[in-house]
Amino acid sequence: MTRASSSRTFTACWTCRRRNIACDAALPSCSQCRRSNITCEGYHFNLVWVNSKTGSYAPQQRRTFPCHLTWRGYPTWTLEEVDHLIRDCEHSQYRQCRCRLHQGRNPFTVFPRVEDKAKPVNADDANMGEEFLPSPRAVHLNDADFRFLTFGPLQGHKSTPSVQSTGTSTSQASNPEEWSLDTLVGAESDTLVSEEQDLVQQEPRDPLRRSTKKTPISLISQPTQPWNVDASYNENRLFHHFLSYLAKRMIPLDDDFNPWKTVYPSLAMQTTRSTGAQALYHALLAQSAYHLANLKGAERGLQERASAVRHCGIALYQLSKSLVAPSREYTTVLAALYTVILAEHVFQGAASGWQIHIRGAQAFVSQYLDKQPWRQSPEAYIVTQNFALSVLISSTVNNNYLGPATADGVSELDGLLRDLMTKHVFGYTMGGTSHILRAIHQTLLLEARINRRGGAHGRLELDADTIAQVSEILQLSHVPLADKVEAYICHHGLSGVTVQPRLRTLTRLHLRLFNTAVTIYLFCTVLRCTPSSVAHDVLQVLKDATAFIAMHHGTVSVWPVFVAATEAYTLEAQALAMQCLETLRAHGAKNRRDMQRVVHQVWSDRERLACERQCDPGDVLVDWRQVMKGLNMNILLL
Repeated sequence: MTRASSSRTFTACWTCRRRNIACDAALPSCSQCRRSNITCEGYHFNLVWVNSKTGSYAPQQRRTFPCHLTWRGYPTWTLEEVDHLIRDCEHSQYRQCRCRLHQGRNPFTVFPRVEDKAKPVNADDANMGEEFLPSPRAVHLNDADFRFLTFGPLQGHKSTPSVQSTGTSTSQASNPEEWSLDTLVGAESDTLVSEEQDLVQQEPRDPLRRSTKKTPISLISQPTQPWNVDASYNENRLFHHFLSYLAKRMIPLDDDFNPWKTVYPSLAMQTTRSTGAQALYHALLAQSAYHLANLKGAERGLQERASAVRHCGIALYQLSKSLVAPSREYTTVLAALYTVILAEHVFQGAASGWQIHIRGAQAFVSQYLDKQPWRQSPEAYIVTQNFALSVLISSTVNNNYLGPATADGVSELDGLLRDLMTKHVFGYTMGGTSHILRAIHQTLLLEARINRRGGAHGRLELDADTIAQVSEILQLSHVPLADKVEAYICHHGLSGVTVQPRLRTLTRLHLRLFNTAVTIYLFCTVLRCTPSSVAHDVLQVLKDATAFIAMHHGTVSVWPVFVAATEAYTLEAQALAMQCLETLRAHGAKNRRDMQRVVHQVWSDRERLACERQCDPGDVLVDWRQVMKGLNMNILLL
């Protein structure tokens, strides 16, 4: 009797593969890992290069991506259509066919090359930073090919709409309210593959679909020429690192709508390089260089750190020129301002000075409050939204950044925030929804009202108005989670993308932890309740953050994790907090190190006060903002 042969599958989680045991491939974690009480490392594809000479490759990795996942959701082509695609390969550098077959990815796409007569690259330089570059599947170039970075056009659009000082867009719509987020991306770039490539299926696009819209706003397109032919090897290496590795970690859930892969690079590489575009370009390079320097460490990252300082200086110089230019572009200049803030105070980790940058950006935006350029193009909305989110989060550290308040306590930026929050996509770049960010905004207004009444350091009295405002905030927090998930992923449906269960699970985890963190901030930081009153919520946030990181291997938003970690007082909660903070610190943003220091100091102060009062640590309230001041730190929690 012949022995039955079993075919080996590759559907088990990475933990079960290493343990060489059966796995049921359950989501979000398999049953074996749950029973063994160990972390399930998930089912993502770790692709590695195969040595062309020896055929060897790193163990516990994969050499190929399953074909059925690569082209799942795409139609089957006829022989005539295949012949057309093959014929078009020879001419793709000179013309672009507008038929439906070329509206998305296909196996016959080619990447144009540029003949570079510059001096050859030193072999040592070519290997610099190689160990910190992303998985090879994220790019189609070798390390020595950085200088040839070339991107194909999106949907045949070649212009990038910009908002001039008059507040009008070069592709101004007759009705600015008609555009939606799906106008940002026509087809994915052929040189960038998202880490969540298996999460969504792109449906074939009708090339005439957008022509029926009332607002003919051009897409954010990637230029047909190389990103920067005249740039040095080091600049192209840094820009490559930003596009292929750092950009997809700038938001919690990377997808085709990630503005750091579309909006910001396109604005930086406009055909007519304005001073604002040059400032943004060098700010992105500074971000990338600081990130590489942090990953390499103090000694090995000296060269990257020097490059970061240089590019940051150039960005500031070009930014100062663009701010006084008579024809400055609102979108590009604001994008440069915001990117400089992130480079200096998130990746470089400077714990002071961001207040000046925030106020400067506020002053710039305030000049356009009457013109409202964020209503005129999607890229202007995205950039303004990111700025508004930074104002909201920075205000939780110090409630003085919403702008000067009038007699009734209304800030000059309140109107901007309320206008931006009317869009269902508001907050998605931070992993939140308009419900969650509106709750934070209302909490900040409540705190400002309490402070005006003298309750900042004295006894807090909850009058009828305060209780009503708290109830309004809780109503926003208690919006069903399923509704928030739908609000977060609705832009996928608008653009014809099918959302996979894993993406929905990740979205649910992140929205729940963010929403719960708002409740913790409201009760502990604003209403000054003790940590024991929110102990369950703190544990829930940290468990969700741990599960999100284990399942996604991505970047969770730091604000909810930090808020929950400061109120952790049980051993279980503190262990989870340390695990999350260590993971965030390892991602290359230096301000995470300062966050850890503040959290440890809060825990230490709480333990000391509990010993002095002979009570449980959960009954001791420690304001993390006061601890931050005591440490002479002012961290930007982005």
